[in-house]
This record gives sequence, structure tokens and C-alpha cells, in this order.
Amino acid sequence: MSLGKQLIILIALLGTSSALGALLWTLILCFYLVATEGTVLSIQVNDLRAVAYVWFVSGVVVVPAALVCGTPTFFLLRKYCLLRWWVICPLGAIVGAVIGTTDISFGVPWSAGLGLISACIAWVLIVRSNLPLNPDAPPIGGAPVS
Repeated sequence: MSLGKQLIILIALLGTSSALGALLWTLILCFYLVATEGTVLSIQVNDLRAVAYVWFVSGVVVVPAALVCGTPTFFLLRKYCLLRWWVICPLGAIVGAVIGTTDISFGVPWSAGLGLISACIAWVLIVRSNLPLNPDAPPIGGAPVS
């Protein structure tokens, strides 16, 4: 499979996983708001526009971050046979926490959780789906390429 085709598939899967992660993280926020009868980030749970805003802004932040950070990281981790959930998920949380320190997101805890969930979904979509992004690559559990 050509590198261009691999990149297109990878970008599509990373974008999908990050959008799903933003949706799932927003739903977790809604359940938290219902359970505590409080507000987080000054958002009332009964205001669907506010919840949609959080999902949209999360998607705007997380999708480009997943594409910019996730694409080279995937190829690097694949080279060293480190495409494991215990490597990918913490890396997603770390990238989210770093993005959370900027002014473009809702803060470190929100961004780290969003990065963690998006990375876990990406791991399921990319690694566990047995999608052959590169049939010539070493097996996921094999020895690293020298």
C-alpha cells in the first residue's frame, strides 16, 4: 500500500476517533452535571446549545491536534513496535494536557481526559481493527525494525 493511501486512511481514522472522543467526553460532562446538579465551565446541563458548543469547540481543538501529533507518532510507534494501548492512551493524555496549558482549550483536566479518550478510540479503530495500513510493516508485537 502506498504511503499516500496509508496517510489518507490514517488521517480519516484519527479525525473520526478524535471527533468521537470529543462527543464521548462531552456526554461524560453531561452525566456529571446531571449527577452533581451543578455546573462545570459555567454550563447548565439543560442548555443544549451550551453542550453543543462544548462539543464543537472540543472537536475544533482535538481533531487538528490528533492529525498533527497523531500521524507522525503512529509511524514512529509502529517502527518500534509500540502500538500498545498502554503506550498510546497515556501519550494522548499527555498531548491533551500540553494543549490544555494553552488558551485554546478548557484547561488541563478537560484536555487530558479528552486526549486520553480520543487516543483509546484511535487505538481501537486503528490497531484493533486489523486494518492493514502497511502490509510490509513488522507485526505489532514483533521485534523493532533496525
